[in-house]
Amino acid sequence: MRVLVTGGTGFIGSFLVDRLLADGHGVCVLDNLDPRVHPGSRPEHLAPGAELLVGDVRDRERCTAALDGVDAVVHAAAAVGVAQSLYRVEHFVDVNIRGTATVLEGLLARRDRRPKLVVLSSMTGYGEGLYRRRSDGRLLRVDVRSEVEIRRSGWEPVCPETGEPLAPMPTPEESALLARNVYALTKRYQEEVVLPHGLGGNAPAR
Repeated sequence: MRVLVTGGTGFIGSFLVDRLLADGHGVCVLDNLDPRVHPGSRPEHLAPGAELLVGDVRDRERCTAALDGVDAVVHAAAAVGVAQSLYRVEHFVDVNIRGTATVLEGLLARRDRRPKLVVLSSMTGYGEGLYRRRSDGRLLRVDVRSEVEIRRSGWEPVCPETGEPLAPMPTPEESALLARNVYALTKRYQEEVVLPHGLGGNAPAR
């Protein structure tokens, strides 16, 4: 199988490329090589067996070319950074939502051979996630805290009732979404834009 990984030079994407190659698949990577992250040409950590196409997922022509001959697409390309998303709102919305829409339209236009699509989500859509109170085992969802609250109680969430430290637990996918920043919202909208088209599914990135 030939797989296109958008954002394949990124942290998660590059590990996925390694795994796909190890499993015997052909891999093509579409990445814009953002100079703030990749100061140079092809990153050394990108597996030599992967074909690299330098381009932006928002570029319809480049995206269409990258889709040629692939059987599946893993869409990992995204502008990342919770704090940065709060003041670079237009950029995050443009890259994460319009970029996803461009990939999606490129797939939908291929009526003869339509590859499957997997979109990498983000745990930020669940806010602080699920925790367990150590004293009695009760499961709790913790609201997103302000900077003042974090400075007062520390980085790790505490029980709002007892003040005791909480133990992190796996957050089920069916949990209510609590996106509270631009990055989390755009990752959530990526899922919601793609799911109605039935091209494969989404895989949360933990």
